[in-house]
Amino acid sequence: MSFELDPDKSLRKSIRKIAGKQLDKAHASLTDSRHESENERVHAARKNFKRLRAALRLVRFGIGESAYQAENEAFRDTGRPLSEIRDAKVLIEALSNLKKKTSNSKKSVAFREARKRLLKHQREVHSNVIVRQHAIPKTVAAVEAALARLDDWTEQKFRWRDVKQGFRKVYRDGRKMFDRVKAEPTVENLHEWRKQAKYLRYHLELLTPTWPKVVGKLAAEAKKLGDYLGDDHDLAVLRSMIVSGQVQGEKIGFIGELIDRQREKLQAKAIASGELLYRERPGEFVRRLTAYWRHVKMGC
Repeated sequence: MSFELDPDKSLRKSIRKIAGKQLDKAHASLTDSRHESENERVHAARKNFKRLRAALRLVRFGIGESAYQAENEAFRDTGRPLSEIRDAKVLIEALSNLKKKTSNSKKSVAFREARKRLLKHQREVHSNVIVRQHAIPKTVAAVEAALARLDDWTEQKFRWRDVKQGFRKVYRDGRKMFDRVKAEPTVENLHEWRKQAKYLRYHLELLTPTWPKVVGKLAAEAKKLGDYLGDDHDLAVLRSMIVSGQVQGEKIGFIGELIDRQREKLQAKAIASGELLYRERPGEFVRRLTAYWRHVKMGC
């Protein structure tokens, strides 16, 4: 797979290959419009940027904080306009999924009204980001610049201790956010936990070759957690738009109540998933992965 560390290669070569592959894929998605829709291409590129930032976090202690901050901010800013496009589409999908949760046909008018307003919002975002801001050509240029800088931060002699520190920080930060969410499940706390859960997922995917059956299962659980929290966040944003009046109408107020009930279910699932993923202390978890890494490097 293209997003896994190769135990048979040096960490430097693995990280270089992984980062280069994600940038190449993002570039291809944004420049080749023959086979996919614009939304699909944007979605694919966004995933590449997220994986790239996760790989960067894994080696942040190897490249140094200054280089890490510079590259992380560059990748974050590069992907931000694409997020606006994708988020506008996701809200429509969230509404459609929510509609499936109710069998009351009398309320279908409310969903049609809300959908119409969300489609209008999507067109406005598209016009602003794609047409006025020229987001895609600007993003392509930023990707090309990142490719030109790639050797600057990947030509390091990475050691396992660098990777270990990066993974430990992501696991520890996610565990802290999990505790915070259990105490105070605000939209902001849940969203921050979601980001940390995504980084954990990508780190586990990178480390899956150390013990595929075990680490791969953890990566799958982290993906589930990210999906629960992602769906919850989409509904929270949708509810905010309804409350603020952006998609308001006389007949759609009940949708907020439906959202609240669905978010309770999603958060309960996320908490259960979090209990599985974050049950170990960061030091214990990292020591276990270190043992796996040494095992596979020795060819046992």
